[in-house]
Amino acid sequence: MGILTAALSVALIIFAAVGLINSGKSMRSRQLKTVTQAVDVAVNECYALEGSYPPSLEYLHENYGLVLDTQHYIYDYSVFASNIPPEIHVLAKS
Repeated sequence: MGILTAALSVALIIFAAVGLINSGKSMRSRQLKTVTQAVDVAVNECYALEGSYPPSLEYLHENYGLVLDTQHYIYDYSVFASNIPPEIHVLAKS
């Protein structure tokens, strides 16, 4: 009976640990999506108000209040022309 109880306890601990790991990954994924959406919203707001896409993320920060979390994310913002949507990539730092 003692071995069965110990095995069940170990199984429950492993199950709980896996659940915590998966919930952490899911939360980081949602945060990354939210950060990316915030940049997209600011870019589109700028285009709607000014008629051109912003030249840089710094422009969005200075003129539209976009807050960039450079401690946790890497931002890649590539502009081809002011009338073509920029390529935006946000990556989580490890």
